[in-house]
Amino acid sequence: MGHRRFLNQGHKYRLDRNRFDGQVEGRDPPKKLSKTDVLRQQSNVHISFGKSSSVTSKKRSNGQDADEDDSHWKKKSVFFDLPYWEDQMLRHNLDVMHIEKNVCDNVVFTILNDSSKSKDNLKARRDLQCTGIRPELWLGEGGKYPSAIFEMSNSQRDVFLKTLQNVIFPDGYSSNVARCVDLRQRKLSGLKSHDCHILMEQLLQILVKFALLSPVSNMEVIFSPSFFTVMVHLTVHLVDDVTLGGPVYYRWMYPIERYLGHLKQYVRNRAQPEGSIAEGYLSEEILTFYSRYLDNIETRINRPGRVDDEPVDILHNSEESIFPAIGKAFAFRTHSNGKTSSSSSCASQLRCRGSVFMESTIQSKEMKLLACGPMIQAKRFGAYNVNRYKFRIVTKENGMNTQNSGVYVSSNMRSYASMRDNRVAVGSVSYYEKIVDIIELNYSCSFIVVLFKCVWADTTTSRGIKQDHLGLTSINFSRPIHTSNREEDEPYILASKAQLVYYVDDEVAKEWSVVDLWFM
Repeated sequence: MGHRRFLNQGHKYRLDRNRFDGQVEGRDPPKKLSKTDVLRQQSNVHISFGKSSSVTSKKRSNGQDADEDDSHWKKKSVFFDLPYWEDQMLRHNLDVMHIEKNVCDNVVFTILNDSSKSKDNLKARRDLQCTGIRPELWLGEGGKYPSAIFEMSNSQRDVFLKTLQNVIFPDGYSSNVARCVDLRQRKLSGLKSHDCHILMEQLLQILVKFALLSPVSNMEVIFSPSFFTVMVHLTVHLVDDVTLGGPVYYRWMYPIERYLGHLKQYVRNRAQPEGSIAEGYLSEEILTFYSRYLDNIETRINRPGRVDDEPVDILHNSEESIFPAIGKAFAFRTHSNGKTSSSSSCASQLRCRGSVFMESTIQSKEMKLLACGPMIQAKRFGAYNVNRYKFRIVTKENGMNTQNSGVYVSSNMRSYASMRDNRVAVGSVSYYEKIVDIIELNYSCSFIVVLFKCVWADTTTSRGIKQDHLGLTSINFSRPIHTSNREEDEPYILASKAQLVYYVDDEVAKEWSVVDLWFM
């Protein structure tokens, strides 16, 4: 209620009575209080700490506040005793982590019509009837109220929860959200803060695209006034916080909560938790200092990260090479014998292809080796770390709770508007595929090239790719293209060009999957 004050004066929602509180909104946005305004309002506020002998009632009577003055302040903040507090532009940093958690709970449990956590309940419908707005949602005979447009039916909730239960994320992306789904009771429970972050940022528009009838900016048109709690209202001020304080990644509570959880691991004596944390912190500091001088032992200083993509053998591929050494292989499978001649027959190939021209034209040693082709024996792997991602072949993911086989490649293509137009237009074309094989080619032990063999979705026609009104891209892998091993089909891509994506299966259209990029 009252959020229309933040809209522009000429906005159409300011004149809309029926879908809001029944009144025309003509007020300007509330004035942002400066330090002078805050101190002036708090100048007459006096408070004595401790239990008072006479307790004044805080209830309102006849529309008047219990306090005699018009100020809404109850006490003067102790922070104003600091010499710099008056000049602070951002006095209170809003925690986006908990705001996002509470907003996600309001949205998810309301559209799922959870009886215990939904904001659209019996009291909310009575409030609508008392204020005289939205008569289509008023209580009927016997205390029953009709379903709102944002509430899902049982079949829609089944699709919502099944999709969420079947979502498989890449390694390290999120926790197992499927543990929070109860299909029998059609409920969600046990969502953590980061789970809500993934829902709000990535999955919510995918899960409710069949029930979201209006854009997110029209929430006050769709939801009842009881939905807009204090936490939902704080989202209005997040833009000002970003302007003054910078990106939320440097200000939210995720690293602090993670570090507090690390300190809790120090507690061995629950009767003295502070002493246990102090002793544990001191021990860790000593071990960290000693580990800086232990070069040949794996410590927390030199331990590889979660995705270790540092190349093992960098002698063959130098940084100045055309194919520098990148990535690290895992899950070695087999040696594969190809049909390409070995490096020992390179001279004969050059003679066959015109040795005089090749020798005089090609000056680079790497180009000569590339023209000769790779060695007969190639290595095949089941997983490969490159570009800070971990990639796996599809067959390795059977029975796993993670998916790392989705690949996205963007290519610049040249085209012409018409046959008469000679101007070249360069555009970016997106390709989506799944990895079926990882092959390492060795060029005379001088440099190696890693290739991903993929199953390509048909992104040239509407039968393989489509985009809905929300901007979500869906891929159909039941109709792939370039499925043979012929060279003209080009089933391979360089590992250095691959970006990781994951696919969310559509429970309504079984053959389609919604694609989502993993930005790092």
